[in-house]
Amino acid sequence: MALPLHHENLADWAMTELNFWLERLHSKLPLDEKETHSIRLTAKKLRAAWLLTLPLIGETRCHLACQEMKQLADHFAANRDSTVQSQLVSSLLNSSSQDNTAEWENELREQFFTQSCTHQTNLDESPRELIQSNLSHWQSCRDFLNDIQLLRPGLKQTRKKLRHKLTQALKSGSMKQWHQCRKWLKYFYYQKEILAEMESRQPGKSIERLRELGRVLGKRHDLHNLLTMVSPTGLPLSGHQKLDLLRNRATQNDAELNQKATALARKILE
Repeated sequence: MALPLHHENLADWAMTELNFWLERLHSKLPLDEKETHSIRLTAKKLRAAWLLTLPLIGETRCHLACQEMKQLADHFAANRDSTVQSQLVSSLLNSSSQDNTAEWENELREQFFTQSCTHQTNLDESPRELIQSNLSHWQSCRDFLNDIQLLRPGLKQTRKKLRHKLTQALKSGSMKQWHQCRKWLKYFYYQKEILAEMESRQPGKSIERLRELGRVLGKRHDLHNLLTMVSPTGLPLSGHQKLDLLRNRATQNDAELNQKATALARKILE
């Protein structure tokens, strides 16, 4: 839902978000594509919010709460990921041959969905149970989250972690390191947005560069997932040539995005 904060206490905002989704899931109606994206985004923002509290509540408690939100996001990942990959295929091949590609694209879509489900985290708790548990964590620490200044050490820790990850990625160039950068980028700019809204101010111009790098790394992540998932197995013969074209274009796009990511990361570290 990503409500505006309008709360002086971080826990109040978090509980408002969680209660909205708890009520929505009680309806038992399936989430549509927009709602699926929204609940996953909320879960990621709440992980960032929990990391703001890390110096206050300790690593063990913070890790448990963050894992609940990770599991909540993972629960809704399969449909979302397969949709993203299907859209990426269409984008990469939008200027390819004009013959009917529906048959082999449908086969690829089935591959994406199957593999997304295979890689989905096994959950011991339902989404509602995860939300209810996280609500109780926020309620238990609400009384010492009244002072926004107490959250700033958490922001500094995230910034330090991000700078370390960026330095490692620039040095190694590995996609694994860049993926770690992407996670900590999101945590950092979500935290800056949260604190800015709590203080009724703009988060500052620097956040735009963080968001831009996050978008570039997100595109690289999707391309690498695509290259990992696609397989000629099950495709009609007419699809094999298109698959080669798809891989070539994905590799070319990734090289261009890598140059952008490198330049943005260096500017952030200045």
